[in-house]
Amino acid sequence: MPRKLKEKLAPIVATPDLASYCPDLAIWAPSWCGEERDVIPGEQIVAVFTPFLLDPLAQGLTRKTRNLHRDNLWLLGGRNHSRHQ
Repeated sequence: MPRKLKEKLAPIVATPDLASYCPDLAIWAPSWCGEERDVIPGEQIVAVFTPFLLDPLAQGLTRKTRNLHRDNLWLLGGRNHSRHQ
């Protein structure tokens, strides 16, 4: 994983609830890319998705519902449809 990506996402992933809810958030962008140039847009997508990942935690939704929201967000950028099953 590029150093810039690690540094950028470290504070996001360091949030305890988010880190346990979405432990692989730091690798979403690189896992979506087909080419190296795809990483930066992927990082930007993760930055936009982060508030949407935090909201179900703040609302106190059930684990099943939170996971459904998380998985649907991942699918917007991902290619492997069984990623979080």
